[in-house]
Amino acid sequence: MNKRPKVLFHVKRGDLVEVTTGDYKGVQGTISKVVTKVSKVIVDGVPKAKKAVRPSQERPEGGFIEIERKIHVSNVRKVEKKEAPTKKSSKQKTK
Repeated sequence: MNKRPKVLFHVKRGDLVEVTTGDYKGVQGTISKVVTKVSKVIVDGVPKAKKAVRPSQERPEGGFIEIERKIHVSNVRKVEKKEAPTKKSSKQKTK
């Protein structure tokens, strides 16, 4: 039997991540989809790629379409949501 071993990732859908390498280094966004067969994720904050398509019945004019850009899971880092700073009470010194 050729069963594929279960792959575990450090991120999951809905996590806030930051791109660590490539053209969009430093861009933050949430993960909308995880593709486990190719170990890639689709991040909402990353701009989409343009692809040239030939004329067809669906698109008689052809042209360019925008497709979702997949990023390898090793090129994203999970960002922990920082809580808003709380106001600390200051103790006044008495003389």
